[in-house]
Amino acid sequence: MEKCPFCAEPVSEDIVIYGGTCPNCFAEIPGEEAPTNPGDEVIAQQVEADRKQAGLRSLVPALLIAALVLGLGAVAIVVVMIPDPEIVVMDFDEFDDWAEPTIVANKAVEEDVEPEAGGAAEVKQPRPTARPAPASGEVVAAAPKAVAKPPSVPGLGGTTARSSGGAAPGPAGPSAGPSLGRRSGDDGLGLTGVGEVTQSRRGDILDDPDAIRKSVGENMSKQIPRLTACYDQRLKTVPDLRGRWRIKFTVTKDGRVKNAAASGLQAQDGEFEACLSREVAKWKFERMVREQPVQRTLRFQPS
Repeated sequence: MEKCPFCAEPVSEDIVIYGGTCPNCFAEIPGEEAPTNPGDEVIAQQVEADRKQAGLRSLVPALLIAALVLGLGAVAIVVVMIPDPEIVVMDFDEFDDWAEPTIVANKAVEEDVEPEAGGAAEVKQPRPTARPAPASGEVVAAAPKAVAKPPSVPGLGGTTARSSGGAAPGPAGPSAGPSLGRRSGDDGLGLTGVGEVTQSRRGDILDDPDAIRKSVGENMSKQIPRLTACYDQRLKTVPDLRGRWRIKFTVTKDGRVKNAAASGLQAQDGEFEACLSREVAKWKFERMVREQPVQRTLRFQPS
């Protein structure tokens, strides 16, 4: 029994001698009388075609991986090229509803007061600050701690309620710790205790721009009088120190201050500016959804 030269399957002797189609692989067998053996050539062509097809199949995964890498690279480039949203500095010098405060030595922040028609100008009581010893015969106002305060909440430090006519029993001062409640008349944050700022709406996070501006402005105004100590101390060495200074800082998301700095606009004094920066860095604000740069100009003048 003869075999097909292409598939090696049995074929009839006539097909091998005279040529014909193999009933198994359907290849055309030329027969023994042909001058050459076309079977080898056909096989070689088939092998080459199979090799090319296998090569193309192996390139498909590589092409897919290359396309994925190029896509991710394009996305990364776009993300890097797009700048972050610009955070505008909250400049209180540009707001009409926030006047430039003046800090006077040995006094709290003073504000301009318009005189009433036919009468003298109203004099505002200064906020409690360190004052020099009274002169002979001068009457000194009672200390701020004598002001009546609401009863304390049970469980907060074990304090008792105070009456409206007298001071509470027990020692008062920094050892008592900061108050954790809301002080009567405060809207937002209030200054209670010694150098502490309490938050009346605990758990709230400010996200509205107007609410952030109002909160920052109100709490900054309450804490600016603390800068009087820096000014009083520096006047002992530089008695004629006066002028306008600009403070800059950033309120973080948790209400703290970073990057506090002070710079003189009309005069420069490194020691005074360093003291201002240290005091501003201690300020506290409400929590907010983003960091907020702030700046404000202050005027300092001797009494």
